[in-house]
Amino acid sequence: MNVQLFSLLAEELGEQVTVTVAMPATAATLKAALAAAYPAYAELIAQSVVAVDQDYATDEQQFTATAEVALIPPVSGG
Repeated sequence: MNVQLFSLLAEELGEQVTVTVAMPATAATLKAALAAAYPAYAELIAQSVVAVDQDYATDEQQFTATAEVALIPPVSGG
């Protein structure tokens, strides 16, 4: 599954990564798979929000391989 990344994750890993997850997946299983694939970023991934088809997803929300999925890390600003 392709996952769009933003902010620091995009800067460090690229704007898109591919990860293998069983379908249907949930936001929680996706984050776990990403953390396993990129352990140096596990804490940031855990704090991030998953968006599915341009809407924020709960950890339990299921989606399939055809969904547009993004991982949005916390941002700060002034």
